[in-house]
Amino acid sequence: MIIETEIIQELKEINKRLGKMSSTGRVIRQEFLAGFFRSLGYTLATTLILFISVYYLSKTNFTESISKYLQKVMPKMEINVPFALP
Repeated sequence: MIIETEIIQELKEINKRLGKMSSTGRVIRQEFLAGFFRSLGYTLATTLILFISVYYLSKTNFTESISKYLQKVMPKMEINVPFALP
């Protein structure tokens, strides 16, 4: 009999803990914070990668080589407007 009452008592404790863990407010708060910190991590990582990329590209005169490449690839364009504004 003592064993059965201990088992029932343990089951009641487990039910209380499960009720606390699965409460709607706690789940919503936990999911919101997880999403917030995940997006914060993505933002910081993207910023860091962009900063490192721009830093190394500025050291290699990347903009100058891109502008030379675009000048070679794109022909000189002349814009013809069919009507003139007064």
